[in-house]
Amino acid sequence: DRFPDDTPRGTSEFRNVLAELPGATADWIVLGAHYDTKAGIVPFEGANDSGSGVGVLIELARILRATPPARRPSVRLAFFDGEECRVSYGPRDGLHGSRRLAVQLRAEVQRAPVRAVIIVDMVGDRDLNLTIPRNGTPALMRALFAAAEAEGLRHRIRLGAGSILDDHVPFLERGFPAVDLIDFEYGSAPGLNDYWHTPADTLDKLSAESLAVTGRIIRRYLALQTPPPE
Repeated sequence: DRFPDDTPRGTSEFRNVLAELPGATADWIVLGAHYDTKAGIVPFEGANDSGSGVGVLIELARILRATPPARRPSVRLAFFDGEECRVSYGPRDGLHGSRRLAVQLRAEVQRAPVRAVIIVDMVGDRDLNLTIPRNGTPALMRALFAAAEAEGLRHRIRLGAGSILDDHVPFLERGFPAVDLIDFEYGSAPGLNDYWHTPADTLDKLSAESLAVTGRIIRRYLALQTPPPE
């Protein structure tokens, strides 16, 4: 989905990458991650921000596609462009892709209702401190905590200390149930975030186990949303 949008530096073209996996439910669960990285950092891999969330969703897509549709809910995958701001977050800067999709989903909600939106961001840190920020939908938070409990991973995820501006916010503003899964402590010591938006955000800081924790929680949540076979 290519679209122009205003930015503090003029109109830019953005590209969302979208996929649908119809399943056993009439409504949809949206799984989203941004794939753009912060501009102006040289060199910059963006391994955790934003490679980690994209990696989790690609693997979930592979697993879901291999699962018979009757055994999973209907899922939309959204890879967002333009999450990072150019200057400072505002109505014309940052969250371009998620704002675009939130508007589109609201326009078609009668035809294709949305049950939940789950955003995945910065989930690859070897020292994973996975949180759900407080600016999310409480019922969806509880459902994800229940999924973590069922997966034996409740100790790996907690409620965040405060709110975070991320790609879930445009969906909340449009009335959709939405949450963010994020680890915003990505640094050289516990509690620090000094690797974020720096050249230190490299693949060696990430762990396959951390990616798997996030993916397993989401996968169990999806399984719990699937109606039992008749």
